[in-house]
Amino acid sequence: TEIYTLSLHDAPIWKNEQPMLTKHRQRVVMYRRLLDDVFAIIKGTRSDVNEFVHDLKTMNPALKLTVQVDESKINFLDITIFKGNRYPIIGQLSTKPYEKPMNPYLYIPYSSAHASKLKLGWIKAETQRLIRNSSEETDFTEAKIRFQQRLLKQGYPVTFLNKALEQANYQ
Repeated sequence: TEIYTLSLHDAPIWKNEQPMLTKHRQRVVMYRRLLDDVFAIIKGTRSDVNEFVHDLKTMNPALKLTVQVDESKINFLDITIFKGNRYPIIGQLSTKPYEKPMNPYLYIPYSSAHASKLKLGWIKAETQRLIRNSSEETDFTEAKIRFQQRLLKQGYPVTFLNKALEQANYQ
């Protein structure tokens, strides 16, 4: 028996979603939805997963559903969920920030008229999001470096960035 993760996009809320989940309740370890995005963990064989996906797609055949299935990692919203170092030991999945390839990262430029406190605040909030989405400190550190490099390209001085990024620490 394997654990499979599924990520569904453009999944409308179906009135017959609950009966389908009830049918698969023995295999569905987790099923979470945010608007039209769904994350599911299915325990079973690949055939069980295929049956679950088939049932999802046939709930409303007129709708086009994008499904990703993987045994070890999946991207969902702004995180990558994966079987990291702790999975074989305690059976716990890990997370790290996911950056969509087409994201233009249109951050507020340093030269804008926004108050310094506002700039410090949103940089702190983004850093806290990176911490929250990182199971491992190394994943956070890598994401923080990429974030800092993008801000430097937006004209943020190193001293300002250091002050902003020090407001939130991985602990």
